Amino acid sequence: MTAIYKASAINLGYSPDFNIVMAPGNIMAYAFNRFLRGVREKSPEAELLEKLLEIILESKGGESGLSLGSLEDFLEEIVELYHKLSGIVKKAKIIDEEKKIEFIKKEIRDTAESLNGLIEESGLTKSKGSSFYKILEIVRSDHFPDLVDKGLVNTPVIKPKKKGR
Repeated sequence: MTAIYKASAINLGYSPDFNIVMAPGNIMAYAFNRFLRGVREKSPEAELLEKLLEIILESKGGESGLSLGSLEDFLEEIVELYHKLSGIVKKAKIIDEEKKIEFIKKEIRDTAESLNGLIEESGLTKSKGSSFYKILEIVRSDHFPDLVDKGLVNTPVIKPKKKGR
């Protein structure tokens, strides 16, 4: 749109060396409402909307308490995403990596459950100060974004005392 204004600047009596800064809120709301007119059950637009909603909710994580109860909330998230992406100089690559992501999630799940099984079989006393059990809970509840910046400071079990001491 700014290209149209710049191209018409001389005809309107303005210098073409000016910058136009547009607030995308109204334009995004208009475009979103136009898009929603075409959303019908099982349509490609409905599938896109569902996928976008899933991505937004998953990226917010389970502990954020985000609820997109209305279209206004959903539009706010889209505008926020637009602001983040518009600050990137390169074009964003949107690659369908769903199969890879599901494979990685399964690998994380299997590893966490395997480790938990080994802990249970060992008979060692569980360490209450370990974050492993919180991580296991997050993995079991499928809130993988909450795993970002999580780590194990303390081991999941209490180290057994050596005999003779």
